[in-house]
Amino acid sequence: MNPEKLASKFKSALNDAQSLALAKDHQFIEAVHLLLAMLEQQGGSIKPLLNQAGTNTQALAQLLDQELGTMPSVSGVGGDVQVSSDLNKLLNLTEQLAVKRNDSFVSSEIFLLAACASKGQLAKILKQANLSQQLQARHATSQHSGTPVTNIHSPT
Repeated sequence: MNPEKLASKFKSALNDAQSLALAKDHQFIEAVHLLLAMLEQQGGSIKPLLNQAGTNTQALAQLLDQELGTMPSVSGVGGDVQVSSDLNKLLNLTEQLAVKRNDSFVSSEIFLLAACASKGQLAKILKQANLSQQLQARHATSQHSGTPVTNIHSPT
């Protein structure tokens, strides 16, 4: 994934996910770290989008935090965390979805759509939080009135 193709809020969320992984002494940045960072992001679009879709974001954050609690902690990580292979696959899927939508930049909403479509642990958590891919797709599309993300400073 080309980092220059990430919307600024998405880049910021990735940095926050890295900080979260470090704070929890996790060796890898997982999709769960990233979505939790997006939910906690000031001025981000994911929390309002999920609220609009009828998702209890507080309950979702608790599920994500519980999942983080099950991940092994590694002492001596010292700032050296890597993107997990699962998150890397999900980021590649996100980029593919952005290309299909003719988006110039990868946004947080597209990441959420990719997560809903994936088969990973985050998809299971989203399903547990009653977030369906169809409902999410409708809201993600309406977020931009169907227009592609063409600005790196998109609010997403």
